[in-house]
Amino acid sequence: MARTQSAARARLKIVAPAPTSAPPEAPPSESKPASSPLPPNPGSAKKRMLIIVNPYATTVSDRLKNLVVYALQGRYDVEAVSTKAQNHATEIGREARDGGYDIVVAFGGDGTLNEVANGLVGTDVPVSVLPGGSTNVVARTLGIPNDVVDATEHLLGLADDWRERAVDLGRLDDRRFTFSAGMGLDASVTERVDARPGLKAKAGPYYYSWAALSSFYRRYLRNPVVLRVDAGGSEIEARFTVEPKALRVVS
Repeated sequence: MARTQSAARARLKIVAPAPTSAPPEAPPSESKPASSPLPPNPGSAKKRMLIIVNPYATTVSDRLKNLVVYALQGRYDVEAVSTKAQNHATEIGREARDGGYDIVVAFGGDGTLNEVANGLVGTDVPVSVLPGGSTNVVARTLGIPNDVVDATEHLLGLADDWRERAVDLGRLDDRRFTFSAGMGLDASVTERVDARPGLKAKAGPYYYSWAALSSFYRRYLRNPVVLRVDAGGSEIEARFTVEPKALRVVS
């Protein structure tokens, strides 16, 4: 049984704007060219940046990666590494602990950031995000622009206005999570979708819908999940159900 942990406080350093309301969103796009690198301050040494790229993320492409790296090289000493399998970003993050990097950037969706966070949690190496997924919840929560070109400009600006802050992470068994942890059908859908990253990138929300329906009929319809919660000496049991609701409208 999975149990949440609260005794050991897990924290992750991030480089992001000070907490404010999220900026207006722009749809992710490759249509705008990456901005020209800003001129460095005289005498300032470039910070070392490692970009961990998920090539299967929804909006990531080789062309976009190359444009982003070129732009960031004006202000940072950049190294980019692409992931090759699930949890590879966690392995790269662990190796980066002793790599002398000033910042590690997750270029992908929320899942990519989650893996990077699990590799760097508890260290002094800060993390930032280049949004390349379909929703980019964490990036938007942190106030990082949802368009990758705008987010690149944001990272360029941080070279002269470096702001680090620590954020708390949740823990479920031995894994940390940045903003949510799913169980049951939600976790089954994520597991199936992440197992086929190429199809996930091509089909997008349609693949999620197929994974949800097929997971429900194959695994949960005949064998409903039983959830037991032990809180303060009391045990609560609940079963997973799907209840259709109808809404009447006048049009």
